[in-house]
Amino acid sequence: MFRLTHRIARALRRSKLRKFGATVSSDLQSSSNFFCGDARGLTCGPGVFISDGAKLLIGGKDQPGKLTLGSNVFINHYAVIDCHLKIELGSNVLVGPHAYIGDFDHQLEADGSITGIGKSAEIIIGEHVWIGANATILKGVNIGKGAIVAAGAVVTKDVPAGAIVGGVPAHVIGNRSIKSYAA
Repeated sequence: MFRLTHRIARALRRSKLRKFGATVSSDLQSSSNFFCGDARGLTCGPGVFISDGAKLLIGGKDQPGKLTLGSNVFINHYAVIDCHLKIELGSNVLVGPHAYIGDFDHQLEADGSITGIGKSAEIIIGEHVWIGANATILKGVNIGKGAIVAAGAVVTKDVPAGAIVGGVPAHVIGNRSIKSYAA
């Protein structure tokens, strides 16, 4: 009975997303109501799983936003993807718990006050990328195929394919030995 109830709830969430314009596969799995924003900007490939408490925030005040999740993407508990312009996650991407991916910043006014949405720049995350717990990916970043972002890292610059990055700000701390991920 428990499994049937969850299956029905997931089907209802998929149906609701489609009703509001999202493109989602029939096997999208989510543990809770995760979505906020303009569903028309969401595209999910097959095998996507979104854990309990995760948030997909799509669209800004005057921008529609476009979030694309490739096949077999796993978004862990309480991760936030905040998309005002464009964010793409390739296939087989793992996003750790409490990770934050945001393609915009706030405006700093001449008087020092911080207001509204500032500049946006797209984020592209390649296939087979692992983003660790509590990592932050900031606007304008491209993360290459097979890269690993260590837990707690703050990524402010592009990450080469196969690189392992960590720290604040993130820098290369190693490379994966898998040849197909090398640049």
